[in-house]
Amino acid sequence: MLLTESSLKMSEFAPGTLHVVMDGGSEFACRPGDVSLLPKGYDAWVVGNEAAAVVDFLVMVGCIWAAADLGR
Repeated sequence: MLLTESSLKMSEFAPGTLHVVMDGGSEFACRPGDVSLLPKGYDAWVVGNEAAAVVDFLVMVGCIWAAADLGR
């Protein structure tokens, strides 16, 4: 599975490992327990056969703010 993201993401990684390649060429792995802050401009894919789970905090905060605005 290939992921391409175009906005800033803050994520915590649960089971599985993601390999990330930034547009500038730097590469790193995100493993369980890691927290990342990724700007736009990267590709990432799952390493091995274990599925990777990622919790995106900035996306969740945006959804909470949107829900709060609807209640006004």
